[in-house]
Amino acid sequence: MRVVGDVVTAFAAGTFMLAGSALIAGTGAVAARIVAHEVVAVADGFGWLLGDEGSGRWMGLQALRFAVRDWPSTLASRVAAHAGAASVDALIRWAQGLPLAAIDALAPVVCAAARDGDAAALFIAADASRRLLATLDQVAADGPVVLAGGLLAADTPVRLRVLSALQARGATVGTSRDPAAAAAWPAARPLSALGGPALHAALLG
Repeated sequence: MRVVGDVVTAFAAGTFMLAGSALIAGTGAVAARIVAHEVVAVADGFGWLLGDEGSGRWMGLQALRFAVRDWPSTLASRVAAHAGAASVDALIRWAQGLPLAAIDALAPVVCAAARDGDAAALFIAADASRRLLATLDQVAADGPVVLAGGLLAADTPVRLRVLSALQARGATVGTSRDPAAAAAWPAARPLSALGGPALHAALLG
């Protein structure tokens, strides 16, 4: 039995190549360079207090900061409704309690507002994308880039911006799928008569 980190399985879930980069953005954010399914370099992943720039929690915190500084506004009203706050003071008190799961859940609120054209939400989404790309650039190497995590594997404004930027660079981009099947793929490769790409396709579709 060989134990590997979730960055490795996220990468393997998006490509049959053995080397490249993974960019993950969900509650947190991290990028890694992968060689032969080993992590050889990592950027960010420092947690919400010190980093995770562009992550879902980061977006939630940015939305709160926008809301208390630009009250009333469309985004502020959505944030306040999410928090059950009727005033700036109430929203501040709510945020000071650090309800982290609820702050994380503001990321879909921001994404929805960005799809509706809200300027503040669009700014947050664009800034998140820029920061995630900067994190990736710290570790990026030859090979594909696999996008993973709720913000980058799903249809979000952040994914669309990151994907567009990577495609403009000429990068080969994959999207992480089933990590359990991805974990099975490197384990099964030495035992299967199928080649690496064919076995990857059989397990991950």
